[in-house]
Formats: sequence, C-alpha cells, structure tokens
Amino acid sequence: MVKYKKKILILVLLAIFVIGISITSVSAAESSDGNTKAKKVSQSDVLKASKNIKTYTDKNKKLPNYVTIKNQKYSMEEYMHLSSLTIYYKYKQKKNTVAVKSGVKSPKSPSGSKINGKLNKKQFSTYNVNAYKYIKNYDRAPNFISTKLGKMKFQTFIYANSRILAWSADNGGKLPNTLTLSISATHPINKYFPKYSSSSDSSSGSGSQVVNPTKSVSMTNIFEASNRVKKLH
Repeated sequence: MVKYKKKILILVLLAIFVIGISITSVSAAESSDGNTKAKKVSQSDVLKASKNIKTYTDKNKKLPNYVTIKNQKYSMEEYMHLSSLTIYYKYKQKKNTVAVKSGVKSPKSPSGSKINGKLNKKQFSTYNVNAYKYIKNYDRAPNFISTKLGKMKFQTFIYANSRILAWSADNGGKLPNTLTLSISATHPINKYFPKYSSSSDSSSGSGSQVVNPTKSVSMTNIFEASNRVKKLH
C-alpha cells in the first residue's frame, strides 16, 4: 500500500513537472518573436506611436522601419491602416478601439508628386478613409493617395498622418483644423522606403492564443516521463 501511494505521488509530481515544462515552452513560443499582434489597440496608443514616428522622421529625414505599440512591432504599412482608422474615428468623434490588420503588404510601386499646400480636416479625413478602404479591400498599402494637392506618395502620407496624430496627442485627442505640407517628390523622406519583415509575423491578426495547460499533457506523456525517470536510476 505504501509502495502504491509512493508510485501515485511520483506520477503526480511528474505530471506537475511535465505541465510546468509545457507552460514554459508555450510562453517562450508566444514571446520569442515579440511580435504576436493584438486584435485591437487604443486610439491613445496610436497617438503615442505617431509622436515617435514624427520625432524619428524629423530627426533622420526618413521613416522608421517599424513602430512599437505595447511591445509589439508594426510595419509602416500596418501603421497606415491604424492611423487612417484612428483619424476617421476622431473625425467622427468615435471612441472605438482600433482594429489591427497584420501583414499588410507593401505598395507595389510607390509614386507621387510634390505636395505643397493646406488640407482641411474634412479633406485629410476623407483621404484617410480612402486609404483604409484600399487596405481593407486589397490587403496592401496604396502607392499613393489622390488629394487636391496631387498624388501623395506612400511615405509622404505616413509622415502626414504621424504629424496629424502627434498634434492630436498634444492637444487633448482632437484633430487639427488644417494640415500644411511642403514635401517634394525627391525629398529624403520619399527616397527611403521603410522595410520591415519577420518570418514569425502572424498574417491573420488573430493575436496570441491562450493555451489551457491541463489539456496540453496527457496520461501518455506522464507515463513516458515516468519511464524516462526510471531509466535514469
């Protein structure tokens, strides 16, 4: 009876040991690439990211390859989706969280003209709706956005959005009444195309999955572990 209880105790301890290994493995798998996207982010998170993009671009005269939001990396194509949707929500005075769209493809051939002039709130909000719809329909960022000032190249559009939302971050979350831009087609911002890719990126945007550890270990796993322990003695 004592030997039987001792054997049961060993099996229980082994079960705890194996489950512990399983949980550790799952945690490592989910955090190793550091890039499992959430399903949604807050508008304030997008505003903070926009300030970082604007600061980096102003300093380096080019867009960053990615921006970090809540410890996750987002490409400029993904940011285009997030920022366009955020601007639309703010224009409509909606407080919705912003849906994440992972794996947005790069524009095939970015092009555009010199952008010099002023856009009002309604105009740049409408252009952002167009950008959002394009990405939604084609899973790809557009080469340019047509505006009254001309064809706004992908890079210029990203920078414009970062300026709009950086201003919003510093002014209580509201949009500016106007946006003034003066960026030539050959401006350094337009010469460099941001590149970011990761083989571990999730293209589904489904976010991390919660694994139930009680279902990840079977009795077969436990007995196999028990046999391995026996062989060591």
